[in-house]
Amino acid sequence: MSERIQRLLRDVYESVNEPERRSTLGDRFAALGGSPLASVQREIAEEIAHSLGKAGRKVQRQVELLRALVARVTVEQLSVEEQQLLGQEYQRQRTLAERYLRDLLIQREALGMRRHEEVRRVYGLPEWPEPAR
Repeated sequence: MSERIQRLLRDVYESVNEPERRSTLGDRFAALGGSPLASVQREIAEEIAHSLGKAGRKVQRQVELLRALVARVTVEQLSVEEQQLLGQEYQRQRTLAERYLRDLLIQREALGMRRHEEVRRVYGLPEWPEPAR
């Protein structure tokens, strides 16, 4: 959970348990316009959207890196040793991409999003090409 959400939840908790803080928190949300509950909901929704976007960008960067590695090995004339080194780098980066994708899917599931077909399609991890014989 991000620091911003933790701070917001702590403020809400403290406002309920510490009467002297109630007006401060109420003033904060009243200044935003609308009801205090709507303001809290909007802030939480913004944080969720920011967090999902950040997770998606991490996956996207890794997918682009994997595609660049695959393109390099399929387009360039490389020695066997260079191909092996690129293959090892591909495996390291793919492991990281799989972790980022898993993190994104877990985050989506925590929000009640159970269908991931579109996410897997958009962030499809490219396969390493079989060596030519």
